[in-house]
Amino acid sequence: MTNDRPITTLFLIESLDGKIFSGDNDSLDVDRDWKTIDGVKEGLY
Repeated sequence: MTNDRPITTLFLIESLDGKIFSGDNDSLDVDRDWKTIDGVKEGLY
């Protein structure tokens, strides 16, 4: 059985005020945009 999916890691950073973001810019908003991304929205609760 082969696994054709790429091996990836998602790093999340939490600031002191509690905001979670995924990198050095704010191009994607966690609350607004992540719910629309296939593969990410399935893991959000």
